[in-house]
Order: sequence, then C-alpha cells, then structure tokens
Amino acid sequence: MGSIWKEIGDVADGGDIGGDWQATASWSRRFHAPTAARDGEHPVVTIYAYGIADRDDGVSPPFRVETQYELTLCADPRRPGDTERWSDSVTVTGADTYDRLSGVAGAASAHLCGLGPEAIHWDGLTIDGSYRGNGWGELAP
Repeated sequence: MGSIWKEIGDVADGGDIGGDWQATASWSRRFHAPTAARDGEHPVVTIYAYGIADRDDGVSPPFRVETQYELTLCADPRRPGDTERWSDSVTVTGADTYDRLSGVAGAASAHLCGLGPEAIHWDGLTIDGSYRGNGWGELAP
C-alpha cells in the first residue's frame, strides 16, 4: 500500500521556527494527503529541521538537531497557516552533539531530506491527540 502523502514543492527555508534556541537556518518540507481531505479540510504535515544551542545565548556549543512536525487541517494546502482550522505539533531534539554550527547545520539539512510524514502515523483526520502514542519518541535525529 502506498503513502497517502504527496510532497508540496521542494525543501524550503523554514524561517525562525526554533525560537530562542535556534542557532542555524531552518529548512522545511511540506506534505499534503489529498485522498484524506474531507468537508473542505485538507491534512498537511510540515516538517522543520534546524540546529539549536544548549546554552541561552543561542550560539555556544554543544549544538543538536531539532525537528518539528506540524500537523494542520486547513482549507488550502498551499497556504496552511492562512487557512488553518486545527493544528498540533511536536518537537524532537536529537541526542548527537556538534561542536560547530556548520556541523549541526549540515546534519539538520541531511536529516530533513530523509524524513517524511509516514513516521508520525497520522491518518490526516484524527484530531484527538491519539496519534501522539504512535512512536513519536522514535523520531529523534
């Protein structure tokens, strides 16, 4: 059985998604499940990856890769933020540490390229949080 998820676009600039801890650029990938859409609600998963610092200044090592999975039901899958009707997210921090920003930035970019929404086990419809028990702890980079 194939995946219900189809990628929308290419890897993109993810912006300032990691807050005060974000130490590198972020990258994102977005997926839509067209066959799961119903009643004008389209399931979208956006995955972000970026490097974070372990210290408050956001620039000091050790650095780690952080990944954020954002689940959204929206009216327009090309503009989930503008047309959002429901959303949830989970953030997972990797255990590996890096001494240089360039090292963690490269690791975050490479990590993102290997990810897809199948890992979160969301059917694109359920909004009661039950999907959170489906192995999300195994998502760490």
